[in-house]
Parts: sequence; C-alpha cells; structure tokens
Amino acid sequence: MKRIGLVTWFGGSNYGTSLQAFALNYVILKLGAECFLMKKCLTWRNVARLILIRIKRNKLQNIQNGLHPQKERKIKQFKKLHFKSFPQRIGIIGRALFKRDVSTLDCVVAGSDQIWNPYYTEPYFLLQDINILKYSYASSIGVEEFPTNKIKLYQNTLSKYEKISSREETAINILEKLSGKKVFKVLDPTFLLSANEWNSFAEEKTLENFNTNSPYILCYFIAENSSYLKNLKRIQERAKIHRIVILPMKPSHFIIDGEIIEDAGLQDFIYLINHANLICTDSFHASAISINLNKNFVTFLRFKSNDKSSQNSRIENLLFHYCLHDRLYIDEKDLNKDFITPIDYKRTNLILQKDREDSFAYLKDIVNN
Repeated sequence: MKRIGLVTWFGGSNYGTSLQAFALNYVILKLGAECFLMKKCLTWRNVARLILIRIKRNKLQNIQNGLHPQKERKIKQFKKLHFKSFPQRIGIIGRALFKRDVSTLDCVVAGSDQIWNPYYTEPYFLLQDINILKYSYASSIGVEEFPTNKIKLYQNTLSKYEKISSREETAINILEKLSGKKVFKVLDPTFLLSANEWNSFAEEKTLENFNTNSPYILCYFIAENSSYLKNLKRIQERAKIHRIVILPMKPSHFIIDGEIIEDAGLQDFIYLINHANLICTDSFHASAISINLNKNFVTFLRFKSNDKSSQNSRIENLLFHYCLHDRLYIDEKDLNKDFITPIDYKRTNLILQKDREDSFAYLKDIVNN
C-alpha cells in the first residue's frame, strides 16, 4: 500500500480548514493509499512561543472569535479519530526523526486551502527540505497580486514538484510562472465527496434538540464587517424567514438577533447547512458545500476591491465557474437579485460532475504512480 504524507492546515475556528483536510485524507484512503497528516518539526523556540501563547490566551477572547472550548474539543477529537499522523518532533533530534518519518513515505502532497497564500505561508507548506516525490492538490494562493519579496522562495520550492494543481483559475498563471511547470485545475477537496457522502458524514452530528422543522437562515461569517447585519436584515425581509441561526466567528456576530450556536462540531456544520432554507456567508467553504449540497445561498464579499491581500478572487472564481455569479452580494444594487427562489442546479451539477472526474483522475495518478 502506498504511503502518502499530507501537508495542510487543520484545526482552529474555521470549519472549512478542517473539512478540506478531512476530505482530501478521506479520498486518498478511498483510492487505496495510506495517508498521514504531517506535523511540522518544531524548534524549542517554537515550543516556548506556543506555551506563551497558551498562557496568555484569554478564554473569553477565544469564544468571541469562534473557538468555544466545546467546539475546540470536538475538532481535536475528530482529528484523533479520522487521521493518522507521526508523533510531534522537536529540536535537533526531532529533526532527524522527522526526516526518518518522511523517508518511510512514497510521496508528500501539499494539500488544499490557502496554504500557499504569500501573506500566511511558510517554507514548510511549500515542502521545502522535504526530499521525496512532491505533489500539490488544489493548493491555493488566494490573491491576484503576488508580492515580489516572495518570488524567489516560490520559484526555488515549486520547481522541484512532480505535479502542481490549484483550485483557482486566477492562481494557475501565477503558479506556472513561478514554477515553470504546467499547473492543473482541480476541485477543492470538499467537492470530491458527493452530497450523499456528506449527508452520511452529518449523521454523526452532536447537536441535540435542534429543530429542523422550523425554516431558518444559517449565518456563517468569517469577517468582522459592519455591513453584514444590514444586508442580512434586507435579505431576511425578502425571504420572509424570521428564524436566524448563527455560527459566530467574531464579536459582532453575537449581536445578530437569532439562535447562536457556539459549540457546533464539523458534522454539525454540514448538518446545519443541509437543513437550512437559506445560507448567508462570506466563507469559501460554506459556499462550496452549499453548492455541493444544492442549497440556496448568498455569498457576501469579505474584502474591499482595492485590498492587495484580498481573497475575493477565489469566491468569484468559484461562483462564476458554476454559473452562480448571481448569488454574489456586493452592494445595495444586488438587492434586486433574486436570492429567494431556489437555485436550478442542473447546469451546475453537470459541470461539477466533469470537474470531479478530472480531479479524481489527477489524484489517482499520484496514488498509482
């Protein structure tokens, strides 16, 4: 059985981060390989910094930023249950052990999400100093303008990959110039699971006594944005849905008039999307999962158009590719759009089916070769 290392983000308050890691791990296993979620080898300075952060961490501040202790516990338990990984390696001896761990693998895959975003990444996520076969799957840079001070790092690391792929059309040209290689367009890992597979996943929900019989709008916003509440009220009035369910991620989300759920786990997130009558979000993955489950949704743009670190392109790419650009709420003129009538997903599903076939073929090539 082929042994594959997976380098990607997992954990934190953002549900999409963990779900994309789960989905890619799930599909690699489904294709017949053994998958290991890799952990960066830490220096003792890294460890000291993490300890200081934990000491200084304010419980209330964590809660106000979407990481309720019960939610954090559920995500950690999920990781233990669904992933294989090597022990955490630390220091000089740890570095040697980390290299030994890597040597037991057939290849390493740099996974999805914005692990290559130049404003957040580090050499580890570019697989620097990992000297076995290297691939990427749906690795995202998230931006349209690339900072010049990061060009050399990306050129030196990406040129050593066997194959590179991205989930965003706007990233392909940038990555091809940086790597000197053809870059393949593939699906975000969450799209690799069918709606039926996500429904089965959601059967393990942990929420108790949640009423799905009463219609509701599910709100899941990542950013702190003063316009969201005003826009939400307008959409609510047009939809004539009085019940609002909020998965809070920022302090301002707690003032939305509705049912606040702070302790939802990963299965609960899918469950809540699947039973909502309308989803209002600025999240890439909440939008992607809504599409996959054929749900009615509205996506708000999180960043201003003149923001150099704007990640709007990934949302715009996603919606335009699936002929759903009319689900984008940018400003007040978009109130004229019909967000209430259920989406006709026939065309979208045909595109998604073809994309899924191509993306599985790309992954099968990694696993079989």
